[in-house]
Amino acid sequence: IGFCLNRNTCFCLVFFMTQASQSGGAEDQHNALQALLAAGYMGAGELRELMPLKKLEDVNRQLKHIRCAVRSVKYKGTVYYAFVNEEDDEVSKVATKFSQPETAWFAAIVDAIAGSDNHMADEDSLFDLVPRKLEREEARSALAAFEKDCWLSACDDDRWTLGVRALLDLKIYLHEKFEVDIAKWKA
Repeated sequence: IGFCLNRNTCFCLVFFMTQASQSGGAEDQHNALQALLAAGYMGAGELRELMPLKKLEDVNRQLKHIRCAVRSVKYKGTVYYAFVNEEDDEVSKVATKFSQPETAWFAAIVDAIAGSDNHMADEDSLFDLVPRKLEREEARSALAAFEKDCWLSACDDDRWTLGVRALLDLKIYLHEKFEVDIAKWKA
């Protein structure tokens, strides 16, 4: 699972893509995409302040050439958008701030949560998935970072589910491997 974008590369690609665009509003699109990349994700209202949402179809048509997209998901009653890599390639697998053991653990967590009937997992079962190369305290720090970055979301009773960022970035993976319909995800 590649779950983090190499943002420096994307900033450059987005800059050149929007500069090359001959359609009106390219500067608004450019600024909106830069803000979206910097934020990681944002609500529809925030994005709408930067660019008309009807322009997303044009933006995605341009981003298709670099195998990226602006994707949306409804999460806890709010529509969120993120700039995502649509290709599960080697670059996307290593372009992350997390270590290899943390990334492997996150992939196991995603599979456990997405494969469960209620799309949740209790904290003890998550820690049962920790790779040997990851110490318990490192795992606790990683879990906190996954939550802070919205890859995971804590629920009641020490249970966890996927966060908004995971649902946005991993939409295709979740659908292909688990036949998960993100629109029906219970957050």
